[in-house]
Amino acid sequence: MNASRVRVVLASSSPRRREMLEGAGLDVIVRAPAIDDALLPVRAAHVARDCMALAWFKAAQVVRQERQGSLVACGARAVIAADTACVLGSVALGKPADEHEARAMIEGTIGRDQRVWSGACVLSADGSERRMLCAVATVRFGEVPRALIDDHVASGRWRGKAGGYDIADLMAHRWPVSVLGEEAVVRGMPLQEILRAVGAMRAGVRG
Repeated sequence: MNASRVRVVLASSSPRRREMLEGAGLDVIVRAPAIDDALLPVRAAHVARDCMALAWFKAAQVVRQERQGSLVACGARAVIAADTACVLGSVALGKPADEHEARAMIEGTIGRDQRVWSGACVLSADGSERRMLCAVATVRFGEVPRALIDDHVASGRWRGKAGGYDIADLMAHRWPVSVLGEEAVVRGMPLQEILRAVGAMRAGVRG
């Protein structure tokens, strides 16, 4: 471990979340919690609270699994978990179950604003501190050519993603999409708030 980098435990198997944390300069250990998000649906009317609650469940389970002492022993400063949901109107869009649902989600959002919420929980490795975080961004699709939608659905890139997409993947494939707010929120976590929380724990700041 590079002594200049803060080590954290990511309570998620998401490669996107790991990539964002590592890109921000953190040393990341992955410990995926045994929680099925599909069994804990997010409600549109309480999306911020539900995303943060799911993040808390994930982080707390990893702490219990790993035991606080082992997390401290491996040099981790914090355990980070996150949950993301898309809301279109009054409907929360979860992860598509199949190709039909993925297509319906994408086609149903074209030309409409969708709010993407990412909640997070940052726990200190010794269990003495907890910070609950949440941020929101707005995503809007322009007129998406049918060929792009067909390719996206057939590729399976929608699997395991709230709303049926990864914003970075859509941009890489030249979709007409715009984001108002922090792109990291749409990709799966309120990154800037997480970094501030980890930095405060590292510095011994409480409150």
